[in-house]
Amino acid sequence: MKFTSSLFSLFALVSSVTIAAAGPVGPKGPKDPKPPSVSFLYSSNFTGSPDIYDVGPGPYGNRMARATTGGTFSGPKLKGTVLPIGGEHGLIGPAPHNNIFYVDLKQVLKTSDGAFIQIYVTGGTQPDLTDYISIRFETGSEKYFWLNAVVAFGVLTLSADFNSASYNAWILDPPPAPST
Repeated sequence: MKFTSSLFSLFALVSSVTIAAAGPVGPKGPKDPKPPSVSFLYSSNFTGSPDIYDVGPGPYGNRMARATTGGTFSGPKLKGTVLPIGGEHGLIGPAPHNNIFYVDLKQVLKTSDGAFIQIYVTGGTQPDLTDYISIRFETGSEKYFWLNAVVAFGVLTLSADFNSASYNAWILDPPPAPST
């Protein structure tokens, strides 16, 4: 009993020190922090195979697979082609959310100077049928290694015939260095 009481006292002390160190909290969090700025990264257009493979209903919904057949991407710091490797492994949510499509896209980009970049794109369909996406990069290229650490997001739209898609991607800018 005494151990439990001491443990509770220690927890209460650590909690109050942590809360005090965090500073005043406003309606949007500590002192209403300024949102980060963003920079445009690139636009991408790509096509998908006409063949769609219905994996079927599973524990997370109905999974469907479709190969990427190629495309292009271009931005201020990188441009190149979307290789015909990988594709969409999207998911239609289980009932009662069976009208929500969850993007699960994996592609390989080849830059105009020959570097390869694996991308992982996830997100969800909005009521207007656009997809808000997050993008994760993986590359061993020294020139593009900075992509491995960025936080990227975008807006993806499908063509009317569902055979191609395009998206614009942005990255969160790093915070300014503290002044000395």
